[in-house]
Amino acid sequence: MDNGFPSGQWTGFFTRSKVQGINVITLSLEFRERRVAGTGWLVASNGSVRFVLLARYLRLSQEIVGMTRYDRKLRIRFCGFGDGIKRGLWGTWNHSGSLRGGFQVWPVSDVSQESFLRAGNEPL
Repeated sequence: MDNGFPSGQWTGFFTRSKVQGINVITLSLEFRERRVAGTGWLVASNGSVRFVLLARYLRLSQEIVGMTRYDRKLRIRFCGFGDGIKRGLWGTWNHSGSLRGGFQVWPVSDVSQESFLRAGNEPL
């Protein structure tokens, strides 16, 4: 664990502008020396897509900035923050200004957030 963020399995969701609903994200992340690396899957209504994530984070502000890469072609930039309450991260993503949205992820071991969403509540 580096600054409160545990390496391992994470889960969460992402949203897209002009598209209703949330889409599931599953991740395997490693936090080490202010860097984050991992792989994951986006599960959307039109199928699943694997991606690679590379980022850095600032310990004091818990800001995370990085990029995800899909099929070696599409690259998405993102910026987020530690939520300060749980051990999760939330933020926004964009691609060339035309595709954009938000995300929220948390360690799989944090069952309280997952239970919150399963109960039909809105994301934080």
